[in-house]
Amino acid sequence: MEECTNAWIYFDAFGTKSISINLRIAGDSPNGRVSLEDHGSSLPADVDQPAPGGPVKYVELHSTGVSFVDVDVTIHYTDIELNGLDEKSLVIYSYYGGAWNELPSKVDPSKNVVTATVDSLTIFAVSTGVPNKIVVHDTKNKPVISHIRSYDDVKILKKEARTSALETANVTRNGELEVDGS
Repeated sequence: MEECTNAWIYFDAFGTKSISINLRIAGDSPNGRVSLEDHGSSLPADVDQPAPGGPVKYVELHSTGVSFVDVDVTIHYTDIELNGLDEKSLVIYSYYGGAWNELPSKVDPSKNVVTATVDSLTIFAVSTGVPNKIVVHDTKNKPVISHIRSYDDVKILKKEARTSALETANVTRNGELEVDGS
């Protein structure tokens, strides 16, 4: 049998699942199976928290008996699914170990797709990236100096500042953010 190094297998399910994957094969994969599932805006059963940012859709990808090095995952979205979100800010997140991880992603607005290269298949989300700052604006989109307080989930003050922006690292998950413009 002839060895095929760096061979690729392409699965195009854009017509039915809005997903395509391109696997770079590491070795023989007889009887291999790949499953692709588009959950739309609904969280998959094994996920207990939404993806960060503004989630657009969730997909679930799995394989058995397939030996691969990496995979290009391309997910199609519609303008209706965007619901006004800026498609240039879209990224793909992977769900592993109960946490979402932002992946380096490429958006092609002309085709309404976002792509990331991964080394394992799991649950993925298309979502807006999370900014590293929260900026307080007035109605004319001008930054406003405010008294900003960040609390953890048991209402203990974590950060307090008089500023127009707060680093997202200072905002805890399930905590509260208080902004006083006076």
